[in-house]
Amino acid sequence: MCQEPPESATIRSAGGKRPGCWSHARRRFVEAARAGDKIALEGVCLIAPIFAVERASLLAGDSAEQRRARRVEMTRPLLDKLRAWLDDKLGTAPPKSPLGKALGYLDRQWRRLILFVEDGHVEATNNRRERELRRLVLGRKNWLFAWGDIGGERTANILSIIATAISHNVNPRANFHLVARKIVDGWPQSKLRDLLPDRMLATHPHLFVGERDEVAELTRSSASAFGASGASLTSSLMASRILPMQPINRRELIGRALDEAHERAHRERDAALSEVTADPIERGEQSELLVDEPGEPLAGDLTVVRNAGSSAAPLRPCRMVQC
Repeated sequence: MCQEPPESATIRSAGGKRPGCWSHARRRFVEAARAGDKIALEGVCLIAPIFAVERASLLAGDSAEQRRARRVEMTRPLLDKLRAWLDDKLGTAPPKSPLGKALGYLDRQWRRLILFVEDGHVEATNNRRERELRRLVLGRKNWLFAWGDIGGERTANILSIIATAISHNVNPRANFHLVARKIVDGWPQSKLRDLLPDRMLATHPHLFVGERDEVAELTRSSASAFGASGASLTSSLMASRILPMQPINRRELIGRALDEAHERAHRERDAALSEVTADPIERGEQSELLVDEPGEPLAGDLTVVRNAGSSAAPLRPCRMVQC
């Protein structure tokens, strides 16, 4: 993923920039250090603080602008120190050796590796995107039955929307349900982009299934997109605990939904059974008990009930059978 792909020229021609991946840069030094190279271990130690800054930003729930300011203040000095160390070590190891490959890769990718400092929206690594690609690889045998090119294109579109929803901590199933309902209700074609997961999250905060620390970013994004009303809506949902107050595991969330569905089905079944088997007198119906002889019903027998206004012939009681 970090080598020059053919689409890089297209990205540059459109005015875009292609950042590098610090995980790939670090991995080569780790491999050399595991082989016993002490210079490579120095490189690993110099790269480690860069990841520490990114983790601190994530835990703090920084917005894109806050993340950029943190990187300029804390990461840029680390990069300057790493660049000075790289210039000093270049040429000290054979290019084909593990250390030489690590130094060469870091030097060639340097311009791309430092792009993330000036843009808070750019991630320092490419790990998340590669994890999304891995899902496609694991399911490639399933894509053999996607109904030709048209079905394959539709499947790719659906998977892209699901991956986008997951990356924004949006419940994919709830998002699809809400989008489908809006389309059926006549959503205008000119506003289809407003149905993308990130924009749906801004207008429907209850779709959020991420961690509590990310709610602050959601509130800020809602306020920037929809003014104070969006922020107040998010805050009210937080106060009413519609938004999660603690980190939620997606598997636990699905299991909880299934348990609630089962409990609801049991309650509906019990309600239906109680209505069918309820005493007619309790339901307010006038009934008479049919027995063999005047007096009390036979002990241990099932008493058959006939409505007083019914014209059907009286029925004899039958023996109870335990199911």
